[in-house]
Amino acid sequence: MTYCDNQALREELYRAYSTRASDQGPNAGKWDNSPVMAEILALRHELAPAAGL
Repeated sequence: MTYCDNQALREELYRAYSTRASDQGPNAGKWDNSPVMAEILALRHELAPAAGL
């Protein structure tokens, strides 16, 4: 895409790539990892005191 002259196409591809697996962007929710990430963060928060953090 570095050499693509079509700025709108470059922007569309950038947004699609940067919002993949999220609840935003053109494929919003299709591969949304938000619940998985929330569970990981909750578990890390729960384990942090045991690790002295």
